Amino acid sequence: MGDIFNEVDEDVRRDQAMRLWKRYGRYFVALLAIIVVGAGANATWNHIKTKRMMADGSKFSAAVSLVQNRQYEQAALRFSEQITNSGAGYSQLAQLQKAAALIASDDHNGAISIYDSLADTPSTDRMIADLAVILAGIHRIDADRADEATERLLELSEGTGPWRHLAREIRALALLKSGNKQRARELLASLVGDPTSPPGVRSRATEVLGTLNPNAS
Repeated sequence: MGDIFNEVDEDVRRDQAMRLWKRYGRYFVALLAIIVVGAGANATWNHIKTKRMMADGSKFSAAVSLVQNRQYEQAALRFSEQITNSGAGYSQLAQLQKAAALIASDDHNGAISIYDSLADTPSTDRMIADLAVILAGIHRIDADRADEATERLLELSEGTGPWRHLAREIRALALLKSGNKQRARELLASLVGDPTSPPGVRSRATEVLGTLNPNAS
């Protein structure tokens, strides 16, 4: 009987930790979207005087307005057109925005395919490619594809790039979702103990770790 109660307790803790993370997940996506759009604007600023970039920017803004008005299918079509017809900078941003429109219409798998394509295309800007891995990982967890998220995030989480801490955090949550609680605890504890972890990542890791193990520091 003791083993049964222990298993139930572990499942309850895991569910509590996942609910805790889901509260943060919405802020992850919103913040990352702001970062990408801002970075894209900076990357294209030197070229904005050209007629093509001005036209691309106008089309991009029009498609974003459709998203803001919750016209997700029309927005996805507009972004698809821009992916095909725009220069590289706006094409990559359009792919991210199309993925966001698909997620808003509950097509998580379609969005994940776009993120994977961006991440796996050698010509994609490195920052955008790594961000695509992060976003795909988040939505793989939501789409019950946590094992895939664990695998796809491995290289980024073990690297030295600026996204490594966030990749480790999301990978820990994917491991937790797939039932590997021990490895999830280890990754979360490493984030808490890493002096280079951003404060937000360390704070979230501490809170989730505490939910999993009340004795964790």
